[in-house]
Amino acid sequence: MKGMEILKILCAGVLIVFSVYAFLIWEGILFIGEPINRNYSVRGIQVSAKYGKIDWTHLKKDMNLTFVYIKATEGKKGKDSKFEQNWKLGKDSGLYVGAYHEFSLEQDGEKQAKNFISRVSATPNTLPPMVKIVTVQEQDGIAPDPSKVKKQLKEYIRTIQWYYNQTPIIYTDMDGYYQYIDREYQLYQLWIKNVTCYPFIKENRQWIFWEYKETQPWTYGGEKQIGLSVFDGSYKNFQSIFGVK
Repeated sequence: MKGMEILKILCAGVLIVFSVYAFLIWEGILFIGEPINRNYSVRGIQVSAKYGKIDWTHLKKDMNLTFVYIKATEGKKGKDSKFEQNWKLGKDSGLYVGAYHEFSLEQDGEKQAKNFISRVSATPNTLPPMVKIVTVQEQDGIAPDPSKVKKQLKEYIRTIQWYYNQTPIIYTDMDGYYQYIDREYQLYQLWIKNVTCYPFIKENRQWIFWEYKETQPWTYGGEKQIGLSVFDGSYKNFQSIFGVK
């Protein structure tokens, strides 16, 4: 009798866990592969030299893409070797294009901004510049002083905004968000990477892009996988917010 009671309790526990898990998936809090309960029709990727020679002719259709962000620079001196080529071919493919800078947590923010400006011209009908905050775990494992990082990031953003007359987008994962962003930069749109669940942010702060997958197959050479992101809104919202046609 005791054995049957234990079995019933275990079965009930499994049923409860399964029901909660199913509810979280249905609500879009957790997901397997693709968020199934929201219509994220505007999708995009980030590319750099490490992705090799890209077949831009077929990329848009193959991956059902609307936009692509192309790496231009890194730190105060680094330049992506394929930026000019990817920028031209990306535009010619019919995708909306934007350029991004990989931010060094321990280098002068203004010098990093000038590196980006030296590579990326102010071009009509393109997406705003994006700055990519790479977390400590993805760099060298040594945590810089958050206050110093925030100071340099503010210098970077101020210089970029003045030059392009556009508000840059800030990309980071959840660790980077809580280390370096959190309640600051309230006027800037966020691109959040979170591949395990919906990116909940404190105080109901909204994100504009969500990188929900980092293992999308990539068949164009170089890396074998690429991250896949969605825009939080419709195609018309996308055009309106970014002023593109």
